Amino acid sequence: MTTPIIISASRRTDMPRFHLDVLTDGLRRRRFAWHHPFNGRLMELALPVEQKAVLVLWSKDFDRFLENRSAFEGWPLFFHFTINTPLTLLEPDLPPLRQRLCQLEQLASLYSPEAVRWRFDPIVCWESGGQAHDNLRGLEAIAPDVAAAGVKDVTVSFMDHYRKIDRRLADRPLTFRTPSPQEQVELFAPWAAVLTELKFTVHTCCEPVLASGIQGVRPGRCIDADLLSRLTGMVVEAKDDLGQRRDHGCLCHRSIDIGCYAHHRCRGQCLYCYARP
Repeated sequence: MTTPIIISASRRTDMPRFHLDVLTDGLRRRRFAWHHPFNGRLMELALPVEQKAVLVLWSKDFDRFLENRSAFEGWPLFFHFTINTPLTLLEPDLPPLRQRLCQLEQLASLYSPEAVRWRFDPIVCWESGGQAHDNLRGLEAIAPDVAAAGVKDVTVSFMDHYRKIDRRLADRPLTFRTPSPQEQVELFAPWAAVLTELKFTVHTCCEPVLASGIQGVRPGRCIDADLLSRLTGMVVEAKDDLGQRRDHGCLCHRSIDIGCYAHHRCRGQCLYCYARP
């Protein structure tokens, strides 16, 4: 295996925030181990010295990464930074919004704005006290600062409802709701116009109804081998990732996700998250 590969860390858990030691130790040893998310089988990835790889990092808080970024020297990096609300109701344990925006500015300055993808993900709708709410107004507090940092790509998607989410709401005065496809278009269309006015390119994550129903919104590819090839100067193989939700519109290219639900548990307290039991 000598063709450059993509390592994802991780769709399954916030590794830069909670398991940075797993990443740095794995890079040092050029070896990773994790368990398959469905069958529990032990998976391993060993990287010979000649093997090149791009590391895609997903997080809501890159503070620990920035403090320890010297451990990642020599590895091409791409960042998915989720900033989707200033509301502590939905994300009670994250640093203040201003602190996270400063992290994004640092990443863009250190690694280039093109190497940072802002994720306003998920868009969350809920009912409380007989009133309908959503987190879309958070765009007003987030988008101008992201644009000022030079980051021009944003990925959006609506929350997917999982049964485990209901257990977290047992003592909360709110109920999540899933808007119809037409309502999703109506809710997001005016905000898509705001983002377009700020010169963002708006990508979707498994939301074909938004891409087909709103002008200027395009189907997204969170793992994009063509983009990573252009940014790194390596030729990364662009094969479809058949392990993702192709039937929901996922267009991602193949990557190796080294996160593990069982042993790399996400300790975040986000009410809507699918990663925690």
